[in-house]
Amino acid sequence: MLNSDSSWLYSSSMRNLSANGVPDHEVGTFPNQGNPNKIAAATVEAECT
Repeated sequence: MLNSDSSWLYSSSMRNLSANGVPDHEVGTFPNQGNPNKIAAATVEAECT
């Protein structure tokens, strides 16, 4: 089972989000007949100033 993970770093001029893209809620069964893909962790990052 995968766990959702995210964090925020911030300063007076920057905000940075880092996450693994795993949902933090219950999802259906994957893979399945209509979708052969597995749920997997990914690198998700966003930065704004």
